[in-house]
This record gives sequence, C-alpha cells and structure tokens, in this order.
Amino acid sequence: MKFLIITIFALSFFLNSCASREERLEKAKEKVNVINEELKTIKGENLFYSDEKNRSRFTFYLIDEKIKFINEELFSEFGHFVNLYYFENGKLIYLDSKSLSYIPDEESFIKKPATRKIYFYGDEVLESDVVIKSEQVELSRDELDEIIGHSNTLLRLSSEHLDQHDHN
Repeated sequence: MKFLIITIFALSFFLNSCASREERLEKAKEKVNVINEELKTIKGENLFYSDEKNRSRFTFYLIDEKIKFINEELFSEFGHFVNLYYFENGKLIYLDSKSLSYIPDEESFIKKPATRKIYFYGDEVLESDVVIKSEQVELSRDELDEIIGHSNTLLRLSSEHLDQHDHN
C-alpha cells in the first residue's frame, strides 16, 4: 500500500512538471512571435565587440524600453556565425543560430555547417534542435553555459551603451 501511494505521488509530480515545462515552452514561443512582430517596425543600434577569440558585430533592439532582441554576426578564427538572441526580462529565452566552421585538416579545411534552435527557461533547456554536419546532436552543459554567457555579455554591452547614451 505504501509503495502504491509513493508511486501515485511520484507519477502525479512527474506529470505536473511535464505540463509546466510544456506551458513554459509555449509561452516562450509566443514571446518570440511577439518580438518578431515588433521588430518589423523598429530600428536597432549597432555595436562591435571583440575578445581574444572572436569579433562580433551586433544590433540590439528595444521593445518597451527593454532589450528584447540581438542580431549578431560573429567571426572567429575558423568560422562565421549568425546568432539571433531573444530575451525576456533580461534572460535568454531563444537562440536561433546558423554557422559555418572550418576545421583544419592535414592539408586543407573541413566545412562544418551547423544550426542551433534552443528555447531556454533560465538555465534550463525547454527544447533544442541542434544539427551539426547533418547530424542531430545534444549540446553539453559547458556549451550551453557558453551560449548563455555570450548572450549575457552582448546584453551587458548593449545596456552599458544605453546608459552612456542616456547620460550624454
């Protein structure tokens, strides 16, 4: 009897958490659609960013006085990326990314095309569709943290630009 009660409780908890995850995913998709509609009528601001590995040209867009979208073109030593970042309340909710990397081989380079479509809820991945060289793959936690960290860097630089612009 005790086993049956625990099983029922665990099953109901699992079903509730699945529904909650599906609802969060649906809300994120709705927010992305709303942002896409708003983008049709607004103009963004361009910025540049570089570090030891990458050069980035990006445009951020304000909706209701908040940064909701960043369109980035990133160049690295071995590749080119186009990243579309969607934000809600300062948090990444969706990444749509296309890239073409060149991996050094013995005598030349190997092309490595990739697409990434990932919905986030905080650090949690709600849905992920990542294809690298025509193969469906799962990203590691480190790769996801790198994506979130980079989006936070672009968001911070955009916010700092706005703060400087407002005070001048």
